[in-house]
Amino acid sequence: MNELLVLATCHKALGRINNRAILQIMQRFQPDVIFEEIPDEIHKKIYHEHSILFESEEVEAIKKYTDRNDVANYGVDTSYGEKPFSQNQMDEMYEILSRSEEINRIQRKLNWDYKNIDYIGPMV
Repeated sequence: MNELLVLATCHKALGRINNRAILQIMQRFQPDVIFEEIPDEIHKKIYHEHSILFESEEVEAIKKYTDRNDVANYGVDTSYGEKPFSQNQMDEMYEILSRSEEINRIQRKLNWDYKNIDYIGPMV
């Protein structure tokens, strides 16, 4: 059975939720791919250019996990500025994702199609 795990965090340590706890969750579930809610340009600066020094709890955990495991990590964001994604923007995202060899490989491996996720609108 294919699964999609959504791990919601608030971008800072809060009680027992910190980078160690997030890392333990990832180690338990062993994701095939990580989609991180972060704009692509910031994702590139953090993970490829190393030009952003601040690391949220999630970033710290993801870096530790991906250093130890061969897992792709993609930056995706659900808004343009302050506006929630529209269905057209979701369709654009699906089109972009469909061009990714890595995502296509994972879809074939899992026999799963990300387009089967229903768009339910902005969560407030």
